[in-house]
Amino acid sequence: MKNSIFFLIICSFLFVSVSKAQVGKQQTLFVKTQYNQDGTVTLSWPKDEAFDGIYYIYENRAKFKQDYKYIANVTKDANEWNDPTYVNGQIKEYKIEKKNSSNQLVSYDFITAGDEVNRYGFFGSILILVEDTYFDSLSTELDILVNDLKGENWEVTIQPVSRNMTPPQIKQMIKVTNETNKFMLTTLYLIGHVPVPYSGHFSSTGDWFPPDGHTEGSGNHTGAWPADLYYGDLDGIWTDATVTYEASAQERNNNRPGDGKFDQTRLISDVELEIGRVDFFDMPAFAEDELTLLKNYLNRAHLWKTGQLETIDRGLVDDNFKGFIISNTGYKAIGALIGTDSLFDNRDYMTELNDGKYILSYGTGAGSYSSCNGIGTTANFATENINAIFTGIAGSYFGDWDSKNNLLRAALASGALASFWGGIPNWYLHPMSVGESIGYCARYSMNASYASFNGSQRLIHVALMGDPTLRFRPIIPSSELRLTNSVDGILLEWDEVNGDIEGYNLYRVNNETLESVKVNDEILTETSYLDLGCPTGQFYYQLRTTKKVLTASANYYALGVGSASEPIDYITSVAYNTNDGFGIAPNPSSGHFRLQLPKEIISVDKLVIQDLTGRNVLEIDGNFTTQSTINTGLPMGTYMLLANTNKGQFVEKIQVVR
Repeated sequence: MKNSIFFLIICSFLFVSVSKAQVGKQQTLFVKTQYNQDGTVTLSWPKDEAFDGIYYIYENRAKFKQDYKYIANVTKDANEWNDPTYVNGQIKEYKIEKKNSSNQLVSYDFITAGDEVNRYGFFGSILILVEDTYFDSLSTELDILVNDLKGENWEVTIQPVSRNMTPPQIKQMIKVTNETNKFMLTTLYLIGHVPVPYSGHFSSTGDWFPPDGHTEGSGNHTGAWPADLYYGDLDGIWTDATVTYEASAQERNNNRPGDGKFDQTRLISDVELEIGRVDFFDMPAFAEDELTLLKNYLNRAHLWKTGQLETIDRGLVDDNFKGFIISNTGYKAIGALIGTDSLFDNRDYMTELNDGKYILSYGTGAGSYSSCNGIGTTANFATENINAIFTGIAGSYFGDWDSKNNLLRAALASGALASFWGGIPNWYLHPMSVGESIGYCARYSMNASYASFNGSQRLIHVALMGDPTLRFRPIIPSSELRLTNSVDGILLEWDEVNGDIEGYNLYRVNNETLESVKVNDEILTETSYLDLGCPTGQFYYQLRTTKKVLTASANYYALGVGSASEPIDYITSVAYNTNDGFGIAPNPSSGHFRLQLPKEIISVDKLVIQDLTGRNVLEIDGNFTTQSTINTGLPMGTYMLLANTNKGQFVEKIQVVR
């Protein structure tokens, strides 16, 4: 009985709804935030005079997934709730459910609150796998990508892979990188036709129905679907032993034991990596070849990350399935990120994105592998550029993205920087309101357990097309960072950046651990900084532009792509024992001095003098004693003297004056 009822529901999905209702919009609560002078936050929603029920508020206790804890409720007469536990700078995620007197869900929303949130100096560890066919040809674009990521303080590993490798071989590379890198991997970026994992038993008689409803006799979009999230599940056990299914409309979807396609239809454990793919294999509708499309995409992504790609802060929803809840993915995202004042849902998707610019767009309609009714076709995308940065599209078939002229991948080739099959299941973009990446949202959506259309939550097909490190509102990068000696410390200088920023942050980054420490307490507005607190160690400095970014529900201090100084091997005398008789006299001096040696030092066979960047400026070999006069000939400045003795190395800070 369950199967037959469910089948009727998904069958209706195959036809364009004639209903006047906008279910996706009606089931979006459109929650707003207000940050109060006492540091708390107030959540509010539109007043519904006819409502007879209760609003329930929950707080998410987890990252990258949903673990909601009930915290409060308000009656039908209220349309706001204040969280007295919220404090300035904190990030909190809420779910609000509107239930009627029969405890039936009327509408709901997810929102991330954050007031004056400071973003981290270190963004994560990323592995970039590039199909080896294009690895050398993309060398310029890949160098720019790596430089951008390092400028955001990512730990970056990039490797070529063959499209002839198996998914388990690729996954083994991922696991090895995760185990050998300084940091655990957080992100996986696939460029080119990196081997595509397939998994699942989608069927009316299998583990679950196809997410788009096309069971046997109704398109046979059954069997195994592409499953990039296999690569991101580092501890789950994926098998290829039990599913035998041979009734798919396409052979690539058939699944047999031992054929390299996995059995699992739902996630067996949470995904640990943020994953995105840019793949233009088998897209003959476009005049450009695969290499050109890859180059074009990587260049556009660079322009976006460095604040050079213009857009307009507005959102578009073109819902051709108004009788279904699917479009609430678009409504919720635009409500949280942009706001309802800049939400347009009475315009045509292709016309608008060809003529104008939108930062976020969303469309639904009956589909094929290369079309979405009321939205457009791959042929349209090939001839008309779309001016949207992030786009979600939902309809039949094209969620199975490893297909010829696939619509999701066509959106990337046409101008979008990220596309996803949103609404089957729900996609959750609200974390971007506090500066999280689209890859973060992809991982969150893969792991999310909240009920979605056709029971599609946590199925294996959820995938992001695009660079997973993209953020909602990037800012312009910093200028070159210059480092010079100073008597009092390390002087850092840079050229003024002309653009919409509030100033600069300066970070000291450990060469080995990549631990990032912000040097300045307040945002820097000048173009120089004297660091008086340099510790002993090997590190480099990184300069980042910063700006307070406002989204509809939160605000945070964004960081631009940074510039780095040369590595420094810095030594301060406080890190060494200089109280046992070792030193020089006079100090300061004109560059001439004598050594002062304790009795236990029999010989000094080498003297090395370094500037404050750790660079050797003078090396003197010999057998030095307290009678030896050292003539350095150094210009005025502060230096470190390293003396190699029979009792080890001694270090003394020296000053040369004129």
